[in-house]
Amino acid sequence: MTMTTADRDRELVNILRGRDSAAAERLVATYRKRAHCLASPIVRNAEDAEEVIQDALWSATRPRHVGLSHRRQRSLREVGQL
Repeated sequence: MTMTTADRDRELVNILRGRDSAAAERLVATYRKRAHCLASPIVRNAEDAEEVIQDALWSATRPRHVGLSHRRQRSLREVGQL
């Protein structure tokens, strides 16, 4: 059975949730050009577009709880979202 793009993306997200650095590199390799095409016309500056892309990809690969207060992390754990 051939994997669809949605299947590959779903698999990549699951691997990223496991904090696999190779998956993060795969994410960048897969989506960097597409992200650049989207960001460039919006920010109208190549350097800013690169920064936006880097921030977005970093955000996509970091653990969800980074930057949350201790109280917020605890409340998310209590409802099973962390």
